[in-house]
Amino acid sequence: MPDQGLFALIAKEAAVRYDLTDTNGDSEPDALDPDTKLGDELTRSLEFFARTPTDMTASDLSGDFGRVYLETNMSAGYLNLLVEANVVRFNGDGTLDIPAYTGHELALSGEGPSYSLQEEPEENGLTYTVTANGDIESIGGEATDGFVNDAYNFIAIQSAEGSEGVDGSVGQTLMVKLPTATPSVSGKRYRLMELAIGLGGGINGTSLIEMSNSQFNTFLTMDSETSATINGKFTDILKTPLSGGIDVAKDTEAEAITDLAVETASNGAVTITVPEEGHSLILEGYFNEDASLALLTERNMQDGGSASALGLVVLIEVTE
Repeated sequence: MPDQGLFALIAKEAAVRYDLTDTNGDSEPDALDPDTKLGDELTRSLEFFARTPTDMTASDLSGDFGRVYLETNMSAGYLNLLVEANVVRFNGDGTLDIPAYTGHELALSGEGPSYSLQEEPEENGLTYTVTANGDIESIGGEATDGFVNDAYNFIAIQSAEGSEGVDGSVGQTLMVKLPTATPSVSGKRYRLMELAIGLGGGINGTSLIEMSNSQFNTFLTMDSETSATINGKFTDILKTPLSGGIDVAKDTEAEAITDLAVETASNGAVTITVPEEGHSLILEGYFNEDASLALLTERNMQDGGSASALGLVVLIEVTE
């Protein structure tokens, strides 16, 4: 998005782990042992780069922003995912308000997967600090690692915490400034960037983790204000059980998913429903002021009302 100084990508990394061996007889490992492979690693991440301001103050943030959030949390025998989509109101005086909202949590333990709603109360008057180059240093008195772009209409925050050997969590927050009237989206074409994680099994060593991501030339086209089509390819990475190997399934031909139902509100809030046999993908989030960018959470809802996967989706308008 050159006109807004934003750049986004799904980063893909792969590695192979080997044991170490002693090659000079001093009883200290000093080289990789090519005959002792320990495992494979595949990494996917959703990353944003932004052009930063030069003389920002806290008062430069004002108005309503749409926020999406993805968190992964792991402890002994327990793994959970959390997604949230809500409005954050910046008051223009170095404080912000957060109305009450509902998050979605998917957990996996030895008893199997479970899905629940997480009710979050409103918070008002939270203070925040930013530097002149848009570095967000704290929110609500807690240290924060994030940034604001030079147009003051996009925010990204990364969080990580935990205790070594006990638990750990990583969270990603993305925000866009919201429009004041329902944006027109009919005829727009977007590059679709998806990153989602599915959890299943969990009993008698059958637990599984499935990671899904869109490939580069995957697009969502708005056929009208209320309907859309997806054309593209996706990659699935499956690990089952957790002690097992990694399987990768990669689409080689693009497929079309039609009849997506789109609902857009006056503040840019949008819900896109992708119908599938036996389940539906629910994309819920926000368009920015000119509908050139959308930040969405993803829920794969099974018939019966339980989620099997959670994630984030970014739509970036493209023109030919």
